[in-house]
Order: sequence, then C-alpha cells, then structure tokens
Amino acid sequence: MICQNSNDAVVQLLSAFIKDSGMILPPQQTVENLLKVSREINTDFNDLHLAPFYHPTDTEDIWMNLDTAKDFLKMAEKAKEIVLAHLSK
Repeated sequence: MICQNSNDAVVQLLSAFIKDSGMILPPQQTVENLLKVSREINTDFNDLHLAPFYHPTDTEDIWMNLDTAKDFLKMAEKAKEIVLAHLSK
C-alpha cells in the first residue's frame, strides 16, 4: 500500500510540474516517462532516481519489508521537494 501510494504521489507531482511548465503530458503517464519529460524541462530532476517505480512488483506482497517501504517514501519526498522548488509562483 505504501509503495503504491508513493507511486501515485510521484505521478501526480511530476504531472503537476510538467503542466505548470506549459508542456504536454506524455501519452503514457508512467513515472519513467514523466521523469524523462521533467528532466528535459529542468536538469535538477537528474538528481531524482526513481528506477524502483519503473517496474513495480506486487505492492501488497506480505514479504515487502519496512526498508523497501521507507525507500519508496524517501523517493516520493525527494520528488515533492524538487517539484515544489520549481513550481511557478
């Protein structure tokens, strides 16, 4: 659940950044595609590494460990930090 919620948050954050920048969202709004467009707009997004979101596994897996969940939360928080720093005021 945490990983899926983090994924959804990152998609929403990157989509908001792209729209705010006046660009068109990619047809497939995956984390990977949205991050690629965001990096084309602003190189600060090169510091955002979201590869674990590219090919998610079953987020309801009972063997999902707490460290993995924390990693997903940290990635979502970093995405939020970068996006908020660059949204138009």
